Amino acid sequence: MKLPLNDEQNTLLKQIEKEGFVVVEDLLDNKTCQEFKNLLNRFYDDLHPHYATTKKKSLHGLNDKAQEKIVFNLHNKHINFMRLINHSVTMPVIGAILQKGSYNDNEPYIYTGSSGRSPSFNSEQQLHIDSRVPGCNLALQAQCLWLLDDFTQQNGATRVVPLSHQFKFYPENGKHYPKEVTVTAPAGSVIIFNGGLWHGSSKKCTHDDRWGVIISYARWFYKQSFQILQNTPKYIYDRLNEFEKCLLGAKTQLALDEFERISMRSETVQDPQKFYTKLESLCEIM
Repeated sequence: MKLPLNDEQNTLLKQIEKEGFVVVEDLLDNKTCQEFKNLLNRFYDDLHPHYATTKKKSLHGLNDKAQEKIVFNLHNKHINFMRLINHSVTMPVIGAILQKGSYNDNEPYIYTGSSGRSPSFNSEQQLHIDSRVPGCNLALQAQCLWLLDDFTQQNGATRVVPLSHQFKFYPENGKHYPKEVTVTAPAGSVIIFNGGLWHGSSKKCTHDDRWGVIISYARWFYKQSFQILQNTPKYIYDRLNEFEKCLLGAKTQLALDEFERISMRSETVQDPQKFYTKLESLCEIM
């Protein structure tokens, strides 16, 4: 489905196509930001002792989550997170980015994952891309980073390299680039960016929380971070509209075999065969 863009959204789209990112302020009020932070703190306290861990160390350190509060899979934690995943300002822009160049500029795109993050007093994050493939002519993946606290020079705000979504190579580990900029903005803002943009959090020099919600989207054939449709509880799934179910992958799950379907996409919504209940044993459901 192709979502219409207004003049403001067309301007945002052009900025992303040129620079690789754009900042939109004043989309969430302070009360809403605080409500989301309360949810994230509560879910983090309840769930993080149960997270799977990896002992494998990497040079870039991007999979080391020990130095931050993090809550994964926000779509299955509380229905209110769908207000960010399917926001009326950001969703048409994301759609336009990810449908451009597809057949009739109208093929589907999907939500591939989300997390709420609050880094501790910590060093900067390695510059990286999320699209997996650098410098593609068309965006394969896109992100919305929602700022629930002010992002400042001192508290680990995201830094980016403008125009780097056009580079056909990866950023080097541990290297600083002269055109890096730190994106500072007030709570309630969102940064929309091409998944091929070089980005990473800056050094955090404070001990206060600095919550951000990162939501990832991609063209329909991309792999999701988790089995998203299968890990959505029934009490949330039943409150989603058809567009939101499709965002989660309800028309893009692979068929089991040729007797079920021979096309990669379904013409109708395919509900989960078994609904997810694991969260109910780990935390209080709201």
